Amino acid sequence: MSRREELVIEEDEAGRVCHRYICSESSVDILDETSWSKLDHGLYKNITKTLSNIFMPAGYPNSVSSDYFEYQLYDSFQAFSSTIAGLLASRAVLEGVGVGDASASATHALLLTITQDAVSRLATILFAWRIGTALEPEAKRYRLLADIFNDGAMILDCLSPALPKHVRLFSLCVSGSLRALCGVAAGGAKAALSVHFARANNIGDLNAKDSSQETVIGLLGMLAGSFVVSRVTTQAATWSLLLLLLAVHLSTNYLAVRAIAMSSLNRQRANIVYSHFRATSKVQSPAQVAKMERIFAPGSSLYGSGRVRLGFCEIGVRINRLLRMRSTNGLQWTQHIMQTFAGEKYILWFSTPAQGPSANQVYSICLEKGSAASDHLKAWVHAIELAHTVSETGPLQVHSDGALKLLEQTHRVVNDTFPTLLQELTQAGWDVEKPALLTRPNFMISRTVWPGNAEEKKLK
Repeated sequence: MSRREELVIEEDEAGRVCHRYICSESSVDILDETSWSKLDHGLYKNITKTLSNIFMPAGYPNSVSSDYFEYQLYDSFQAFSSTIAGLLASRAVLEGVGVGDASASATHALLLTITQDAVSRLATILFAWRIGTALEPEAKRYRLLADIFNDGAMILDCLSPALPKHVRLFSLCVSGSLRALCGVAAGGAKAALSVHFARANNIGDLNAKDSSQETVIGLLGMLAGSFVVSRVTTQAATWSLLLLLLAVHLSTNYLAVRAIAMSSLNRQRANIVYSHFRATSKVQSPAQVAKMERIFAPGSSLYGSGRVRLGFCEIGVRINRLLRMRSTNGLQWTQHIMQTFAGEKYILWFSTPAQGPSANQVYSICLEKGSAASDHLKAWVHAIELAHTVSETGPLQVHSDGALKLLEQTHRVVNDTFPTLLQELTQAGWDVEKPALLTRPNFMISRTVWPGNAEEKKLK
């Protein structure tokens, strides 16, 4: 009877092979030792590996996305410069509330702080209500906007000592509001980016290590800032250094955001991908689209190749926009639109007549209750296809027969191409199951057969 042997491979969290063993009934032999295992006993002597274990998520780099390191590198530089700039702004605020002024009142300074804090808290509630829905789909935009708001608050803080007292209060309240907007935008964007970076169900570990990185960078920034504020005392030197630090802060933030290759299809990325697919029958990868993406591009704009604007589109609108449309045959036109999309989870139409170039054409999408992310994507793709076709044929009036025929024609085109597009998107690395097209509170409809009589069916 032959002896039974078994190969056992041991790997670390990053997927690197540490040991390989041959196990038999009578012995266990080490087949070989990798270079990593030889360093295992002297781990704390290897500074690079030690720092990686302390500050990087477990299993790095296999446990995070490929753009994680570049983003964190730029993010560390921006945090360092922001910490020093923050100390300069804090010194200016203390001067503004009366520190160093014998005539200043501690009660007055306290009331200023309370007022600023109250306004900031109210602003937080307001901003979360207004922009909360857009934070995840537009994470890159709001991540950069957060630091623009924060830098604006620093500039106002540095201006406050030179302002009259009644204007100073207003300035401090505005800076507090800007910081509140920064907190809301940065918090929501950071949560979305953490989900993007985590590749091994390790969001908790990733956020914990990110906090460790921020703590170290913050400490280094405070040490450097303590040296700076003790030596930079004149107004000219303070403003020169502040503007330099803010320039470094914003430029490194921009590079950090540009390094991110999101795999979700928001409105702009879906536009870029489908326009390229329509022209070449090929789907670009998230990394390729990230190089073409504009951080502050209007999300409602539809673009063709060469960034030529094709029109505007709104998704998740109220159905009454369609139902209230009237012309000579308005009711029949509305019913025709409803019948065209009877088998879909969305309804698309021209919401307003074009005035002048077709680039001014506005399209509206109404979604059905229970529609999935793929339904949203199909609706947006249909709007892009329709916008491309309209740009080739010229502007159309909303209620014309040509508009209805064009709507049906593009619907057939999308029905034929969308399954292939969906398959190739998945193969290219896109997450088509993640909804990222809705950036504000939206409305959904349900369509069922009305049991009443004909008079009750009439649209009023």
